[in-house]
Amino acid sequence: MRVAGEEGQMAEHPVTARDVAGYGVWNMQADPQASVLAVSLHARQALVTPWPDRFENVDIALAVPGPVRNAGLFWQALAGSVGRPPSSLVAQSPSKVGSPLPFEPNLLVQHVAAQWRGLKAVWSAKLVLPAEGGAAGESWLSLTNWRLLVNDLTRDSLLSPEQAAFLNRVSEHVEQKQGTPDGPLMVPLPVREGQLQLGGFSVDMLYGLARKAMDGQGEEKTSLPVRH
Repeated sequence: MRVAGEEGQMAEHPVTARDVAGYGVWNMQADPQASVLAVSLHARQALVTPWPDRFENVDIALAVPGPVRNAGLFWQALAGSVGRPPSSLVAQSPSKVGSPLPFEPNLLVQHVAAQWRGLKAVWSAKLVLPAEGGAAGESWLSLTNWRLLVNDLTRDSLLSPEQAAFLNRVSEHVEQKQGTPDGPLMVPLPVREGQLQLGGFSVDMLYGLARKAMDGQGEEKTSLPVRH
């Protein structure tokens, strides 16, 4: 299974998943206690191009709560943030594309979980999806074995001592605030205009570190001597 976007990060870094299984539910009769749309997927491995490392045991579960009275309006609103609606459903909508919609669907991300080099990361969120795009809401990232990963990357020279010290200071600050130094590192990540926001450090910085780590590991693998 391969997922790629038309532009942005998803276009530059398509995701290829292996051994994918799961299900989807579409229920137009859903009330506020049920889901109009629910998706649950599991992949044994996932690879983000061009990084050489694979993510293991990827789990995704999300839902859109009911009710929805008009399928066309629902897909029109959902398409503003996550994709294009089926043309047959859009044709049923009396609203013109771009005009104000009477509702904005909520997206509940129960979890997006994966493992990488011993680190277990779980992201969850509660978002509102405006028709014009730019999701907004609150999200949380849970990291297990964070310190072991930093030590591992430092030992393999994929992080500099300065970068490792900075990440350890950040984790200590968050752990002190949440009062659970022995548990997973919990990081709140507000979502504004479709972008993740971090209070003390930027998403771009973390993305750069992750890419440096994975790219560095790829260079290390390609530089190994070939035995004849």
